[in-house]
Amino acid sequence: MKFQFHSYWRKAVTLFFAFSFSLGVTATKPVEKDYLHGLNGAHFHEFESQVIGRSFGIHVRLPENYEENRLYPTIYLVDGGVLFPMLGAYYRYLNLAGDVPDMIIVGIAYPGNSFPKGNFRGGDFTAPADSAAHYGGAEQFLSFYETELFPMIESTYQAAPDRRMLFGQSLGGQFSLFAAQTRPELFYGAIASNPALHRNLSYFIELPEKQTLALNRPRLFVSLAAEDDERFRIPARRWAEHYANKINAGFTLKVSTIQDHNHFSATPEAFRNGLKWIFGDAE
Repeated sequence: MKFQFHSYWRKAVTLFFAFSFSLGVTATKPVEKDYLHGLNGAHFHEFESQVIGRSFGIHVRLPENYEENRLYPTIYLVDGGVLFPMLGAYYRYLNLAGDVPDMIIVGIAYPGNSFPKGNFRGGDFTAPADSAAHYGGAEQFLSFYETELFPMIESTYQAAPDRRMLFGQSLGGQFSLFAAQTRPELFYGAIASNPALHRNLSYFIELPEKQTLALNRPRLFVSLAAEDDERFRIPARRWAEHYANKINAGFTLKVSTIQDHNHFSATPEAFRNGLKWIFGDAE
């Protein structure tokens, strides 16, 4: 005899499971930061930039056992809307392992993940390019850091002005190169992960070299993924080869290739390796 599951019992079972499920799950509510302890109760500031003419979301993660009478190295994450939750939490493991010292993590974020939603990374992070009219905002974006963001962070938190660092991935990596090449005195170290130079490599090759005193040169770590797309990998490699033996460059350079990773997957490894080298713990 074929078993028939009558509609009466079907409704009864459905109601039973719906009721049981409701006992263990509450309605959607705002994110409870205590449950994201990897970010250590991150602070948030909505910052209206007069230099840029737009607002940014500034996320700040303080180190565990943060002290008001101590200054901390501070790393600024370009593309903070993606990189802050990823690397801000990853930092906790690196710190526990002794790979990196106590630090302040700052993520600079846009209100959305696309241009129509207010994400202007394609202009803000880049030097001029003949093939992209929207490129070219890096100088103004760096001015925002120097004149507005740094003063706000360093007056609100125990951030050391002589231990600023910058981390950027892809176009953000281009911004890291721009900062290190044009204003090396602003940073103690910078990390460029898979810098996207496919539209304007010549701009960076032709930039005048900064005559910075050796003791004041930032440490610039350039990370290249072995399996990155050719359109990114080849220009970045050409940049690295051009600057490999430049003794008068305004920065101290380390170029590292990350095996078995692509344009995006290499980001955490670039963060770890770059910070270890900047702080002198890597070979």
